[in-house]
Amino acid sequence: MAAARTSVLALASLALAAVAFGGERGEFAAYIVRFKPEPGAAQVKPLMQALASEVEGLSERPAARRQEGLAQRRRSTIARSAGLVQSMATRQNAHRGVRLLWLVGGVQVRCTPELAEELRARPDVEKVELDPFLSVALPRPTAPRVSTSAGAWQLNMIRATGVREELGLTGKGVTVGLLDTGIVDAGPLAGRIAAYRDFTSKPAPTPTDPLGHGTAVASVLAGARTSEGCGVAPGCKLVVARVLEELELTGTAAANRKVVGAFAGQIVQAMQWMLDPDGDPSTDDAPRIVNNSWGFSNPELLSADYFRPAVDAWTHAGILPVFSAGNTVDEATKHTFFPASYEQVLAVGSVGLDRSWSPFSAVGRSTEGRAKPDLVAPGASVLAWNASGYASFDGTSFAAPQVAAVGALLLEAWPELTRQELFELLTSTAVDLGEPGPDRLHGAGLLQAESASAALMAKAESKLVSSQSLEAFLAALEALLGRAGEQPFAVRLAARAAERFAAALPPRQREQLASLPRAAFPAAKPYLLAQLSRPSVPTARAAAR
Repeated sequence: MAAARTSVLALASLALAAVAFGGERGEFAAYIVRFKPEPGAAQVKPLMQALASEVEGLSERPAARRQEGLAQRRRSTIARSAGLVQSMATRQNAHRGVRLLWLVGGVQVRCTPELAEELRARPDVEKVELDPFLSVALPRPTAPRVSTSAGAWQLNMIRATGVREELGLTGKGVTVGLLDTGIVDAGPLAGRIAAYRDFTSKPAPTPTDPLGHGTAVASVLAGARTSEGCGVAPGCKLVVARVLEELELTGTAAANRKVVGAFAGQIVQAMQWMLDPDGDPSTDDAPRIVNNSWGFSNPELLSADYFRPAVDAWTHAGILPVFSAGNTVDEATKHTFFPASYEQVLAVGSVGLDRSWSPFSAVGRSTEGRAKPDLVAPGASVLAWNASGYASFDGTSFAAPQVAAVGALLLEAWPELTRQELFELLTSTAVDLGEPGPDRLHGAGLLQAESASAALMAKAESKLVSSQSLEAFLAALEALLGRAGEQPFAVRLAARAAERFAAALPPRQREQLASLPRAAFPAAKPYLLAQLSRPSVPTARAAAR
């Protein structure tokens, strides 16, 4: 994980806030302006507090309606910001732009301190805060400490190789989000990028990663198979937001020191972009999982709640947020880093080659008091790739993408999985480590792709067989066979479900099946008839006995 360095927080915020819009230093600084509740509206909460309840339930609606609900939030904040923007029209020399932060019910403004005070005095403004620069420390690569002749060793520890080779699952058709230092469209990641946007102070128009961290994380998640390594889900596509960058502190106190991190406002912009990457509410292009190999431990920022509205919006839109737990234990708050400490986040810790807990892997409790991390994955001596080649990395940064990738494998197998079901499959099938049962170091245990896929097979089979009618079962079977082709997982699932359904099919429904026109279920009807013709399939009466 990109671990937080709290000691430079205030210094970095003051020295770097001026570069949040394009890298220009001077008397301008970046501020986050939050609006008050709508005037005249009865019992209306501030938007940042109301968002979760208003978005709640959207994951149960069709994709277009879900996106439209989020678009309404954007339009509401745009309308709220219109008066503020108009008031600034005559003060062009006092500001350098406004960016919408609709997830927190406000905007990011780069302006002079005098204009910030004027904005603070507006009747529709709740607060104006200096946009903090949140610093992180990136893990440094070393020469591979484990032989690369057999590929990435971590694949074997989490039992991912068999899922790919025996079940044919690679994450194909699934998109995974990535907020990090960027990515390069080359090497094992060539062709993996579905969408890219740069939210740093000097945005690049094409994928780039000067620091290499995001590329290495992405290679663990989705890198193509090579002679030296392979990502866990090489068939998935990535939606990448570049948010972390290196900037230089200036002044005597700063000693011209360089720091890596991001402004809170820019992270919020990236998180809200993930909900609708193409900007078209009619398309369902949001990733199903977002990997975040970063976080912060500053308790004052935790209370500011910059990122909770975004995480709430992700979860209510059906997105599973995966965060690395952190690389140091926060003794001050007893929390893992945040947003990893949020209750609905899947927080990932680290173990080493011998499955022992990594001493750098953060432990603690969620903001609601539950033990964190939620589970662990290999995070020490992990083989990863960036533009310099393959290297070994230490950090929960490299454990988290393995969990996100296994989630992508499961979603390829059964896209109907909800966010909560995915969370539970990943944690409930983990191998117990340390003390019996969930514990403070390992959470539920070590990630296991094979066990998770087996549990999914049983879950999906039960859902298929529980169809209330013959036609409903045939429709579900038709959809399964149609989308998966010859994928081994789908073939096995179809066979198991059809055999089980056929065994309980009464004579009347067998006659009904024979009379159905094949055109209605061109793949499913002959498939089920073939199961019925097998000698091993008992009659309904025999099955009942």
